[in-house]
Amino acid sequence: MHIATRLWPAALIVSGLIMPACTVTTVEAPPPDHETRARRPPPSRPPPPPPSRWEKVAELSVDGKADRDRLKLGRSEGGFRALQFKVLRSRMRMYDITINFTDGSSYSPSTKLVFEPGDTRIVDLPGSIRTIRDIEFRYADMAGGGQAHVEVWGR
Repeated sequence: MHIATRLWPAALIVSGLIMPACTVTTVEAPPPDHETRARRPPPSRPPPPPPSRWEKVAELSVDGKADRDRLKLGRSEGGFRALQFKVLRSRMRMYDITINFTDGSSYSPSTKLVFEPGDTRIVDLPGSIRTIRDIEFRYADMAGGGQAHVEVWGR
């Protein structure tokens, strides 16, 4: 008899003794990387930068006699992306605004607005940062109020 045939029964006996004492656990393989990424929440984005601060660039009082004014900003350096109009003291109806830029172009947003005292409206300027020469207003006071005061803020 060969040695292999003599050892075969002994191997069965030894394995029979050892096997019942062994525990078999099934471990799932981790999913491929693309499946893991699909289940993960997207990375959090950094918070947006704080908004630019508004700075007052001009103001005027509406006298009620004239129905239009030209407001020179008096600022030759820097520029703006948006303007904010704030009306104080009295109600006012604003019909038109024409914003004239230092490069000779102008922008006339549609502005048939009614302002109550304390109301504000924001006008985003076209393109990138723009330097403003002056702003033309067409407006009217409304019954039941005094002189409206308009502040122009830019950022």
